[in-house]
This record gives sequence, C-alpha cells and structure tokens, in this order.
Amino acid sequence: MPLPEVIGASMGISAAGKKAVETYERMIRNLGPEFAILREVPVEDIRKAAGPLVAEGIRRLREGKVERTPGFDGEYGKIGLLTPEDISSLEGQMSFFTAQELRAMEKGHQERNPETDMAHKGSDMGEQAGGKRHREMPEETDASGRQDSELPGGTDTFGRQDSELPGKTDVPGRRNPDLSGEAQASDRQNMELSGEAAGPGDSKAEAGSRSAGLNPRQQEAVERIAPSVAVIAGPGAGKTRTLTYRLRYLLEKRGIAPEEITAVTFTNKAAEEMGARMEAESAVREGQPSPLSGNRKGRRATDIQIGTFHAICSRFLQEAGLSFVVADEGLQMELAQRALREFDGKESPGKFLQELSKEKNGLYDDSEPADRKNPHIYEYYQKLLRQAEALDYDDLLLETLRLLGELPEEAPERRCFSYLLVDEFQDINPLQYRLVREWSRGGKELFVIGDPDQSIYGFRGCDPKVFSRLGGEHPDLVAIRLEENYRSAPPILNAALGLISHNPGQPRRMKAMAGHAERPAPPVRIVSAEDERREAIFVAKEITRQIGGIDMLDTDRNSAGENRAVRGFSDMAVLYRTHRQAALLEKCLRQEGIPYVVAGREDFLREREVRAALYFFRHVLYPGEEASEALCHRLLSPALGEGLEERIGLLVEKYRKKVRKSRPVKLLEEWSGDVRPENPDNMKKLTDMSVLYPTMEGFLQTLSFGEDGDVRRNGGRKFTADAVTLMTLHGSKGLEFPVVFLYGMDKGRFPLEFGGGGTDMEEERRLCYVGMTRAREELILVGGKESSPFLQELPTGCVSREQAEKEEEVQAVQMSLFDLM
Repeated sequence: MPLPEVIGASMGISAAGKKAVETYERMIRNLGPEFAILREVPVEDIRKAAGPLVAEGIRRLREGKVERTPGFDGEYGKIGLLTPEDISSLEGQMSFFTAQELRAMEKGHQERNPETDMAHKGSDMGEQAGGKRHREMPEETDASGRQDSELPGGTDTFGRQDSELPGKTDVPGRRNPDLSGEAQASDRQNMELSGEAAGPGDSKAEAGSRSAGLNPRQQEAVERIAPSVAVIAGPGAGKTRTLTYRLRYLLEKRGIAPEEITAVTFTNKAAEEMGARMEAESAVREGQPSPLSGNRKGRRATDIQIGTFHAICSRFLQEAGLSFVVADEGLQMELAQRALREFDGKESPGKFLQELSKEKNGLYDDSEPADRKNPHIYEYYQKLLRQAEALDYDDLLLETLRLLGELPEEAPERRCFSYLLVDEFQDINPLQYRLVREWSRGGKELFVIGDPDQSIYGFRGCDPKVFSRLGGEHPDLVAIRLEENYRSAPPILNAALGLISHNPGQPRRMKAMAGHAERPAPPVRIVSAEDERREAIFVAKEITRQIGGIDMLDTDRNSAGENRAVRGFSDMAVLYRTHRQAALLEKCLRQEGIPYVVAGREDFLREREVRAALYFFRHVLYPGEEASEALCHRLLSPALGEGLEERIGLLVEKYRKKVRKSRPVKLLEEWSGDVRPENPDNMKKLTDMSVLYPTMEGFLQTLSFGEDGDVRRNGGRKFTADAVTLMTLHGSKGLEFPVVFLYGMDKGRFPLEFGGGGTDMEEERRLCYVGMTRAREELILVGGKESSPFLQELPTGCVSREQAEKEEEVQAVQMSLFDLM
C-alpha cells in the first residue's frame, strides 16, 4: 500500500490532496525512504513527524489490521485503516470520555450518576504531532512596533514595577544561544489549544532537566514554590504547556500525591487535552506509564482531578450522595415560564433567568433597587427545580459551596484541593472566585494563570481586575509574566498589540517567536466587500484559493505562479460575533462544496422534539434516573399521543439493545423515522451534530457540560476530519489555526451594538484581540462598506487593504444552431 494512500486512509482525506502530499513530503524529508517508513521507522518517530493519525495507521498496517472493501460494478475496492470514531478519538476532539471510562460508567451507573462524572482524569489520546518549522529571529515589540530597547519600563497587573515583583527574575529578551535555526513546534491538527505551542528547544545544559524545552520564565512558573503564584500569560505564550509541566513537576519532581492535586480548566476539551498531554509526554520521556495511565472504574486513587468548575462540582456533589440531573436550557426556560405564570410575571423567561443568574452569582449589591425582582417567583422556580430533581449550573456551584462550608479545613474531602491550579483565571466570575477561595482554604498552594487582556465574559460578571483582587488578598503573591509569543507571525502579533493598546493599562509587550525563514510573513489583510452576502462569498472563494482549488478549474486558476503554504480545510477557521452570522456563511460554503463544522450551542437545542430525543436516550442509557424518565415521558406525550406508556416501553426495549453498539447518527436517524418529529429540520441539525461523536454517552455528556467550543455540528452527515471551523469569537478561546478569518467586521456588528443598551468597548476590543491572536500564519479581516472602528485602530505598517472582487455577471446569450456545428 503506497504511503500517500496510507496517509489519506489514516487522516480521512484524499490521498491526492495537498494536505496529504505535504505530509508525505515532510515524512520523506524527515524520516527517509518510503519503504523504510512503512516497514522500519519507529512509530513514535512517525508520530512526531506526521501526527497520531498517520502513526496509528502505519502501526495497524504493519500488524495487518486493515479493512478491505471489495469493488463492484466498476467501482474500485477500498482499503480502510482508521474509522471515523478512531480519527475523532485520536484527535481528542469528539468525546470527553475514553472507552474505558464509558465502559466503567455503564457498569457502575446503578450506584453512581454519570451525568456528574465529568472531572476528567486523563485520556488515551496519543501525543499531538511534532514537526520542524523554520523560525525567524524573535523580535520584541510593543503596541507601536518599537524594538525592545525603546520600551519604557512596565508595571505588572497589580500596579507594581517589574523590579518590585516578588519572585521576578531578570530574563534577557533573547533566544537560547544553543538553539539551531530550527525550533521545535507542534504540527497541529484542527482546533488545538494555544498552550501547545512549543517553547524554545533544549540547550545542552538543560537536556537533563525535567522541564527542558521551556523558556526561563516558563521554567520559573513551573518550579516556583510559594503559597500563591499568579502567571500573566499573553496569547501564544505557552500557557497550557506551562500548566501541564507544572502538574508533571508536582508529581515527578516534588513527589506530590496525585489525589492532592486539582486543576480547573475553562472547557472540557482543555481538561481532556491537558490530561492526554501529561500522559503522552510522561510515557514518551520515561518509557513507562505515567501516574495518569491505566484503566479505572469511577475515580481512581492515583488520578489528578482535572475538569471545569461545573464538572468538578458535579462530581463532588455526586460523591456527597446527591442524586440529580443538570437542567438543560430548555428545562430552565420551561420552569421559568411556569413560575412567571404562577405570579403573573411580565418579563420574558430568558430575562428572568438572566436576572436570577445574576442574583445567584452575587452580581447585585445593596445599591440595587429593591424592586428588581419578585423573590416569590425565584423561590417558586427553585421549588420546581427541586421537584424535577434538577440543578442548574449556578446551583452546582452554590450547593458545593454550602457543603464545603460545613467541612473543617482538615476534612478528607478537601485533600484533593491541597494543590489547586486554575486556568483562564481572568474569566472566572464572582461565584467561581468564592469557590476558588473555599477550595484553597486550608490548602498548601494556589496557582492561577491567565491574561487580563483576554477577559471576554463581562456579561457573566467576569472582571479583568480579578488578578488585582487576588493580589490584594494575598500580599505574598508571586507574579510571573510570560511575554514570548510562539504562535502568531510578527505582523499578526503587532496588529493585535496595536489594537489592545487602546484599552487602559500598561504598555503591552510580547516578543514574536513564530515565523518562517523561507517565506516572509504576509501582512494582515483587511478586505472590504459591498454587503454581507459578498463578505460570505469572498470567504468561501478565499478558502477555495487557500487549498489550491476544489476542482480542476479552481486548481489551474489558483496555483499559477504562487509560492504559498499548502493548506487543508482544517487549517482554517471563520470567526464571527454572533451565531446568527453563520447561516449565510454555511450557504456559501455548501455551494462551493467546502466541508465545515459549526461550533457552539444553537437555538435548535431548546426545541421540544430535540430535548425529547435527548432525554429519551438518557433514559435508555441510565434507567435508574427517575428525573430523566419523567422528562422523557412529558416531552414525548404530544408526539406519541394515546398509549404513551406502552409506546415508550416498546421504544426503550428496541433501543436498549443497540444504544451502546451503534453510533449516535444511526440511532437518531432511526429515531426520527419512529417518532416522526413535528419539525424535522431541528432533528436533522441534531443528527448532523451527532456525526462528530462515536458514542451516545459521550454525545449526551458534551451537551450537558460542554462550552461553546466543545459543542459542534457537522456541516453534513458524512464525517470528515478535514473541515473548516465556523465559530463565535467567544467559542474560539484557547484555540489556534494557521489561517483565521474575522467575518463581519462592520459597524454595528463588531463591536456589537445592543438595542437600548450601551456597548462595553473595552470588552469588545478584548474580544477582537482574542480573535486576532487565534491566527498563526495568516489573518484576514472581512468587513463591509461601513467598517468596524477597530479596523482604524490597527497599525498601518502591518496591514494591507483590498476590495473583494465583484462577481462576474453572467449574460444570457441566445445560441445559434450553427455555433454547435
């Protein structure tokens, strides 16, 4: 089997496509002849050069684990190496549970409720691909693009001069002199975490260090021993890498017991990625299983607790003996409507829930008007939740706080928080801040990491000044800054710094470490189009150009005389301010034949037929959950009509036999045929979303706990690993792509102008800064005639401006019969 076909079969792409060709050329260049790669080169070396998918494909090929599909009726036969489930599992993007965890959940669910078993403890996913990339010499600039020697002395987030910072070390702004011209960097697949960017390579003196490969300030952040440490890490500074290495340092160098450590992440995907990276790196470096490896049933004594606030609280409450389901958005809206009707409330259910969440999160103070709420409605809503045996997301945290407050500092339940690490600290709200304080009460070390300039959840009560608050409560706080950017090319970084410099605060400084010596970095492109439709058309056409064309005509037109990087669809992301902007984009991408994935929670998930299907399969999987059974019966009543109990019983019996053996997409397609939903479009969207998940368990858990970036919908029913990502700017947090489009850079759309309310320009600017710094190599800002004011704030020296090409008018011409002769 030729190597290009192995690459295509392993990655789920065409063997003749540009991405497969690029991978093939890189492997030949780095690993040697094709025959040796297929037969002799160690699988770990292949993993580093081409990624986990190709490495696993070659391993299976060597072992003869190949699926052969014979040809028929003129069709060629096919050779299969990895199934879509295998690809999604190895990429670590589809399911938040390993196969072992899901099997354990199946066996132990009668005693435990898996809905709350979301604090991840590692994964079986292989290490991400490693490849070589030429880098330009770093260039430290501030917002105006000045060189390091011109920069004024800065102050930290707490208002202190650099020299006054406790624990600060004087780190020269230069590369390691022992480094060669090539620095190691991950050759990422789609949607990687920003912290995965590789730091400088190891010097000879550092070769034996446990944290080799980190720059000096990352090293200090990893090894610093203090009661409280705050790390300010700008975009692309290796935040996740630093956090992961600190976890490993606690385990392997300091000998801290895993059951004393908790790491809090912002998304479930980040939790899984962190655990998987620790496991993979430990296994590679030590040649033996890490403390995170092995199977488990429930929670193992040797596990680090890694998860989101809600996942960790959910597990804590479950282990405390509480039985509940997490109220989805649809259930919350339904109960809010009932509570408002009971007391003749005039506001909408959505507004009611927003106000109630603010109340629960402590966002009101004594200066607020006394009539801002009717306490009786709130109390009745909470009563309805209790009757449904449900907790909403705020209640998960509040109930955890209540139970923890009753425990003494030496209680064994607190031991897991002895060493507490918190990621994305700038995005915690007041309630989560209270939880961090309660978790760390009586603990030994608190480590937080984040970036105030990336605080983008003000509507949830988050405040970039949270670092200052922490500094005020911990006078001995050690502050460390990470100011080397290993992600974005210099023009992208300089443009982003120029934008964020319009917000108050000290001068922003970051050193651009990324770049390609053989190909100068292009400027940030600002593209103007006539209207929103032409913006979407431009994006679709530009994606086609970036990959070199989809058909032969496109290929001829787009490849002539150009020297540019080879792109795959998964190298590109389109980011926008609101979910509604995706509809026109999807239409244009479908017309161009471009595969895509939409990330984020969409309104169709609130619809009755969608919720009925989800609660039905939850009831089938976990028959002991009485709350799920009751909701399933109530939601299915209109669709099934008379004989409800009998019909549901027959359906449960039918699907119980296949729910753990069939993929969600097959189950939902069959379900739609059995139930015939009133709105089939909503069920189609749910089915398209399920394509990305190998198991129904993992699909339901993602919908229960996933953030915007965790929940995704496929653009069609056929899975492909090579697809463009569409997502909101909020959902893009923590991700990176070689090419990023910021779509909808128009006045009124970004910054978003709310009807009747003011616009928080500083937060909107931070959101734009986050979006811009998702790009590694190319950044394209697309707007209309009235452009976003943010485009006027970008430094002129690192941007170029252009007009989107107008569509060619097609003239209808009457042809003569003689024209055909």
